[in-house]
Amino acid sequence: VSYASGWHAWLEDFLNGTAPVPSAGAGGQNEQARRAEADWFDHTVGWWRAAVAFPEQILWLTYEELRADTPTAILRVASFLGLRPSAERVRRIAALSSFDRMKL
Repeated sequence: VSYASGWHAWLEDFLNGTAPVPSAGAGGQNEQARRAEADWFDHTVGWWRAAVAFPEQILWLTYEELRADTPTAILRVASFLGLRPSAERVRRIAALSSFDRMKL
């Protein structure tokens, strides 16, 4: 299954019942890949539903949100954990957890 838009657009389509979703399919050389996609989808939807049902226990944070605005994502995680880091601490966490820094 391929989807050209971002997570939030797909989620809206999914909730409206119009999003493409993977299925295990029938036979063929890509059977294992189709099953992996379906397993990932079921796993992800299960966690998303749990996050909606129990927002005080499960923080739903997407890769796209993290990449788009890392400091805000850090503040969301901190808030979820009941922490209030200073602006300098958030800046340092963002700098030390960047992809370039992690490659070192």
